[in-house]
Amino acid sequence: MKKIAKILMVLFTVSLLGITAGKAQVIVPRIPPFSNLHPERKTRQPSPKHVWIAPEWDPYARGQHGNYMPGFWEVPPRAGLVWIPGRWQKVPKGYTWLGGHWK
Repeated sequence: MKKIAKILMVLFTVSLLGITAGKAQVIVPRIPPFSNLHPERKTRQPSPKHVWIAPEWDPYARGQHGNYMPGFWEVPPRAGLVWIPGRWQKVPKGYTWLGGHWK
């Protein structure tokens, strides 16, 4: 029983560390150039419900394209929502990236 309690405590602690690290804010002293964005053509709209999500830079992304997130079509999660593109916001120590989101 004590062994199970220790394992659960370790798992709980590790999960808390993951949550905290995942919400870390990236702050840069100046806005990086967007020269690394690849020119992209919109593909054909799959349906009238689909909305184009333009390509953007994402400091939190770690994938096949690095910090470049290619554009794609997506159906809004609920009717009436619009896509707000990502942008840089001024903060006291520089700029932080606010990723695109549905509103």
